[in-house]
Amino acid sequence: MRTLTVTGHIVADAERKISKSGKEYLTFRIANNEFNDEKGDDGKQKPYWFGVSSLNQRHFNMAQHLTKGKPVIVIGDYSDRIYQNKEGNCDTSRDILANAIYFLPGNGESTKSATPTETQTAPTTQTVMTAKPTTAEIKVPSQVVTDDDDDNLPF
Repeated sequence: MRTLTVTGHIVADAERKISKSGKEYLTFRIANNEFNDEKGDDGKQKPYWFGVSSLNQRHFNMAQHLTKGKPVIVIGDYSDRIYQNKEGNCDTSRDILANAIYFLPGNGESTKSATPTETQTAPTTQTVMTAKPTTAEIKVPSQVVTDDDDDNLPF
């Protein structure tokens, strides 16, 4: 599996559903246009759409707060799914099985008031890019080890 972290806005209220096998899960969709340079017919930037689902009980408790327009961070296992759209063409769905869901400040509420549990509070610091190490910081081994027995390979 590929782990993906996506920041976006919820496009429809989260729903609790039951699978054919009887397992309960949470599902909602988010939109993110951060890295998509494509423009629609109206000239606006097209978003990437992600289907999010979760089997985590803590996320079920958050369902009432996962409403349309809320900005969130979703971290989870990413997969592509090919399906046939309404026009009969093949299309790809971007799906995330959520491991973590965080609220971001925005949409008229603070992070604290939108967060049902303390463990689901979004990180308040931005990711800081560190500079590349200088030559003095790179440790070079003092002795180079070589294997002269290359001819003893079992194949």
